[in-house]
Amino acid sequence: MLKPTAQVALTSESEDPLLAHWYYGLGRVVAWTSDVTPKWGGDWLRWPDFAKFWSQTVRWSLPSPADPNLQISSEVRGKYVTIRVDVTDDGAYQDLQDVRARVQSAEDSPTNCAWTRPAPAATRPPSSSSRRGPIR
Repeated sequence: MLKPTAQVALTSESEDPLLAHWYYGLGRVVAWTSDVTPKWGGDWLRWPDFAKFWSQTVRWSLPSPADPNLQISSEVRGKYVTIRVDVTDDGAYQDLQDVRARVQSAEDSPTNCAWTRPAPAATRPPSSSSRRGPIR
């Protein structure tokens, strides 16, 4: 059942909604009603802009930072997600800032991560994770 305020962005050949989005309270919601495995989405997985599409979809659903000097972005490459955090003050990058995040995969409990920004364009988490599945 489609939400009354949902906008359908993508439908199947039989006109069933595949991708819909709407606002809930102060947040934004995205619903994908299929899966992204070769069984149902082989062509979708081979699409050159697949990772870019999902990165932009996730970015749209995230709240804007309360602090305009904090910019957060993500990029999906295969089964890995890279999260980038930039801290600025009047447009100048602020190095060596203490930035923390809470990351959770589908199977595991939340993990606290901390980043140290050593130089512009080099923000990265201190270690990689071998966990699989979507993160929240």
